[in-house]
This record gives sequence, C-alpha cells and structure tokens, in this order.
Amino acid sequence: MQKALASLTNGRRSFIVLEALDKFTELASDANGLCLIKKLLPLIRGDSELAASVMDKITKSSIELAQSPYGNYAIQVALELFSAEECVPLLESLKGKYTQLSMLKFSSNAIERCIEKASPKMQNEIIKEIISSEKFL
Repeated sequence: MQKALASLTNGRRSFIVLEALDKFTELASDANGLCLIKKLLPLIRGDSELAASVMDKITKSSIELAQSPYGNYAIQVALELFSAEECVPLLESLKGKYTQLSMLKFSSNAIERCIEKASPKMQNEIIKEIISSEKFL
C-alpha cells in the first residue's frame, strides 16, 4: 500500500486517503497501519479540509489513541505536521485527562508533544492541571 501511495499523483491518492480516514483509528492502532498513516499525513498537510478531517478522527479517539502503543505515534506525527490552530480541537479534547495520560507509558509521549504544540495559555492550563492533581503529589 505504501509503495502504491508513493507512486500515485496527488489527485489519484485521494481515494486512498479517504479510505484511510474511514479506518483511521484502526490503522493508527496497528503497526503496519501506523506506517501507512505516517506516509499519508505529510501528503495531506496542505489540504485544510483533509487535515481537519484527520484531526476530527484523532480528536474523537484521542484517549484510545494516546494509550495505544502505536496510536500515540499517530497523535505525535499529527501534532508535528499540522498547525497549532488545526491541533486545538485535539488539545481541548484531552482537558481533564492530561494528568492521567501523562503518567502512562505510551500516552506520556503524546502529552509531551501536546504541551509543545499548545499556545502559551494552553500550556499553562495543561501544566496547572497536571501539577494540581492529587495523583501528581
């Protein structure tokens, strides 16, 4: 699939992208599927409509993906590639869960990327949420 994707022009890739979006959470949670997601995300970075669709899929499954051995990488790649503005829904969806996720093996990496991507105001909110938790003490 990855070789086929690389050999297609942008216009012809769209059908693969759309199919992958339908199965995004399943693909992102699998080792081979994650490889495909990591190839797809840079290709759609310039398309704001597709980027919004991807962020919507990630946001709807953010807790599940963050805790997944592979899904957390999908979150990290999206945070690296997409603009801060495009990532706001994801960052907002994790409010109230930052402390819990920051203490787990896989999701702690995704939370670190969230903090890096967040605006200064949002960074303060995330840090405050984490350090004010009884679990943190």
